[in-house]
Amino acid sequence: MSTAVQAQTRWQPRPEPGLWRDQRHALIDQHPQLAERWHFIDAQITDSRRVAEYLRQRRPSADGSVHFEALLMLRRGSDPWVVRSLPMRALCQEGELQRLDSDQQWETYPSRPGSADRVAWICSALERNQP
Repeated sequence: MSTAVQAQTRWQPRPEPGLWRDQRHALIDQHPQLAERWHFIDAQITDSRRVAEYLRQRRPSADGSVHFEALLMLRRGSDPWVVRSLPMRALCQEGELQRLDSDQQWETYPSRPGSADRVAWICSALERNQP
């Protein structure tokens, strides 16, 4: 078992906070994909922006990575909400995330505190075959 998968026991997605659930539901008419099943991953509120991160459809790949769809709900200042979905993958052995760019090339996604534990949870789909 990889180090990343062993770290999985340290982090689990927590239930979506009511603030973010209410905001997601308020945006469903404009962004119907928000009504689908998503795992709430993290959120951040600062003076200049509000952002929530979700993921779904973890799919183990033959190369040992786990592919998934990420979703961002983002609002900068008083601008309208932006909802964006990103194809991503977790490189389980390396403990890092990558996203598919507009040229269909994988690029490293910036790491933050706690990223390794999140990658480990994503990679737990390899052993449990979970969504």
